[in-house]
Amino acid sequence: MSLLLKVNWGRVVAIIAVIGAAYALDGKNLLRNIFRRIPNRSVKRREALRFVPKPNEVWWRMGSKNNKPAMEVEYRFHVTNRTSKTIFLLRTFIAEPKTEGFVAIRRPKEKAYGRFPIMPNSTAEGSAEYFIDGAVRKEGEEFNATLIFVDKNGNEYKVKNIVFKYS
Repeated sequence: MSLLLKVNWGRVVAIIAVIGAAYALDGKNLLRNIFRRIPNRSVKRREALRFVPKPNEVWWRMGSKNNKPAMEVEYRFHVTNRTSKTIFLLRTFIAEPKTEGFVAIRRPKEKAYGRFPIMPNSTAEGSAEYFIDGAVRKEGEEFNATLIFVDKNGNEYKVKNIVFKYS
């Protein structure tokens, strides 16, 4: 007897119908999930954003906030969006001492900075500014910090061990 006659065609049709119905409900994700390889846990997850400081544009100096001493901290950088989606950075802060800041991205092909998107698979210029209440360093000393940027989806991007030179 041939192999085709031994196959239970009722089961084959039922399996194809289930896969077809699932595909109709979930589209491409079904096939993507079926054929996705088990991730290698030893490989570090690829960061969506990669930050690179601009040379000589990472500094701090003494200033004032509400007529009290404060440290003005400036971080200028290039940021690469390594995804196929647009990313908006909404906020930034220094991890310790916890200090909120302001982040601005340069509009592509213009000199304007503001709340502009970082386009997919591209690099943009950015700037982050912070005012730390009080002086946590003496004038002339370096200030080391971890910066955290937050996008519109709540994803956090840590930029560790940034060395701010006194300016």
